[in-house]
Amino acid sequence: MSGTAPSAPTTDHDVFEGGTASSRSRVSATAPADVAPVAAGMAADGATRAQAARATGDPYVAAHGAAVCAYIAAMTALRAGGRERHDSERGWQAEWLLRELALDA
Repeated sequence: MSGTAPSAPTTDHDVFEGGTASSRSRVSATAPADVAPVAAGMAADGATRAQAARATGDPYVAAHGAAVCAYIAAMTALRAGGRERHDSERGWQAEWLLRELALDA
């Protein structure tokens, strides 16, 4: 395993929006120093899973990957920024899903 993390989307938001920022550096810049390495690793894992879900032609793999990366994004937000960031992330995910599925709130 190399010591340099590949450039990856910062959150699942960026995957769907086509983002390319480094998840490790962005999380490290905003999380407290004692949590930054763990949160950055979590964000990088979520971004990798989101990219894989987006790239697959198998609907089951895509749906499962999307659900996993959404969970990882919420847990990363909780670890890096507390309950408020977690709730904000879950709220964003809910709004995105409502729009994508054309559902009424």
